[in-house]
Amino acid sequence: MTLFGKGTGKVSAIAKGARKPRSRTRGTVQLFNHGDYLLYKGKNFYTVTQCETKNPFSALRENVVKFAYASYVSELLREVLPENEINPSVFTLSTTVLNMLTAGSEEMTARAFDCKLLQLAGYGPQLKYCVTCGRNTFSRVFFSPSEGGTVCASCLPGHSVIPLEKSTLAVLQHLMQVSPQRAVRLKVSDYDLELLENLFTSYWEYILEKKLKSTEFIRRARGFA
Repeated sequence: MTLFGKGTGKVSAIAKGARKPRSRTRGTVQLFNHGDYLLYKGKNFYTVTQCETKNPFSALRENVVKFAYASYVSELLREVLPENEINPSVFTLSTTVLNMLTAGSEEMTARAFDCKLLQLAGYGPQLKYCVTCGRNTFSRVFFSPSEGGTVCASCLPGHSVIPLEKSTLAVLQHLMQVSPQRAVRLKVSDYDLELLENLFTSYWEYILEKKLKSTEFIRRARGFA
């Protein structure tokens, strides 16, 4: 399994016997579980020798929509973080976001997570001016995943871009500036939420150079809810 620890970073680990019905570690190695783990470092993997649950986040496994969004958070953490790189700020962000997903506001929580993880990983987008010509006023605004920021209409040739409403840009700029807890209080239209979801999906997939599995899972889960 993959663990993300405050003092270890992202690591691969084995929990021997965890699938057995009477295993003491069975509950603690569930998806999204937050706990204390005692690890033994082997040649290729860590081995979990003891573990104790601090917060099981069981609500995230009992609701298909919450499960889908928690899977999105986990997939990004797994793909973005280098192995064994300690990052306390991202660890705090991940536990904060899982708590917020438990409480509700899944879509806005995901977008707040996108913004903060991008900033912490060094991929924060430029949103105040055109990344190509430097113009800071826009008649129409577009987002370029390959350039990592906003592009004006005059600089479109050669760019694969996402058209944005000015209201969407304003929401995005606000999300980049506030904490996740404050971000979820913002009232955002369904249309702007859809544009933001498309923007972040395209941007992450450009950065990671691969498709995200959890985004399609989220769309299907919303259809079942």
